[in-house]
Amino acid sequence: MTDDTPKSAGRKLMMFGVATFLWLAIAIYLGYFAHNPENNCVGTFKCLTANEWGDFLAGVFAPIAFLWLVATVWIQSDELREQRKELALTRNEFELNRKVMIEQAEEARKQAEYISTQTQFLAEEAHARKRQETLTSFTILVGRFVEYTREYAEESFYRSGSFTGKFLREGIERGSDEKYIYEQCDWIESSIDATGSNLEVLKPEIFENSFTFIYSAEELVEKLPYHSRVSWKRSKIKSYLDVCGKIINNSSEFVHLKSHVVARERRLNAMLDNSDLTFANKGD
Repeated sequence: MTDDTPKSAGRKLMMFGVATFLWLAIAIYLGYFAHNPENNCVGTFKCLTANEWGDFLAGVFAPIAFLWLVATVWIQSDELREQRKELALTRNEFELNRKVMIEQAEEARKQAEYISTQTQFLAEEAHARKRQETLTSFTILVGRFVEYTREYAEESFYRSGSFTGKFLREGIERGSDEKYIYEQCDWIESSIDATGSNLEVLKPEIFENSFTFIYSAEELVEKLPYHSRVSWKRSKIKSYLDVCGKIINNSSEFVHLKSHVVARERRLNAMLDNSDLTFANKGD
């Protein structure tokens, strides 16, 4: 309720109180001083019988009761009107609070979307950075393979029966690393085709070191950025290592490298299974 309501009710009560007092004063005055012409009584009170006293009191207090009934209804109607105003204000406040809560919820949703977007962006950035780091490591390994095999190609002798040859080709023109590996793969494949994979490597450390470089590089191919990954998967790295695996499996000099060959076969089979599963899911 407003601050004016108690004052307004007080004024109304005072007004009805004054009216009641005046009415009682008039009634008392008439009771003492009014003259009944039918007898010699002076004043109404002296002439009233018990029955007339009841009529008198009823006539005096009935208007007062009605007056205060009116006062009560009037004051209560004012209070109800103020309560309706308060309820209207309360509803307005609830409506404003609801709008504020809706706006806050919308703002929270936008913040959640922003955080999700930023998290995804950071994850993608970290993933891209990791792939770039992998590309750097891959490039270093391939570069070491190229430089090492160029340096020791003239010493890469093997013997198969009475035949002696080299499993690394010399004098390959400088160009892309992919082309270099392609040339070396063709060379070692032709050597295997001519002599078979059961051959004796005269300097095993050259074969082992070159194998280690290219084996480690192949392990990183699937983790390269997309374009580099596609390009190197189409290269001769896999074919070159396939030939090296045949040599290792048929040579007692490289027993310690057979675990690498087995691990490589498992890795390639797992990649093939994952590829088949992805293709099947797309088909469904």
